[in-house]
Amino acid sequence: MMRTDLPAARLPGRGQDGAPGFFVGFARRLVLGTVNLLMVWQQRLEDRACLEAMSEARLRDIGLTRAEARREAEKPFWRA
Repeated sequence: MMRTDLPAARLPGRGQDGAPGFFVGFARRLVLGTVNLLMVWQQRLEDRACLEAMSEARLRDIGLTRAEARREAEKPFWRA
């Protein structure tokens, strides 16, 4: 037989309604934001390495000069 007069169990880090508390939500957003930023930086590194390795013909196809491609490739990964 199940007792129904007991209060509902509260999980640590949860609010009154069982939703994540402020700090749990903040920590989750912080971690996800950091992971997203690292993925953006990794993609920039790969894109710039690819751009630097492109032939003159391919650069012309995308409308860039060698100097423009070199300038972009030399940017640090954290700079857009």
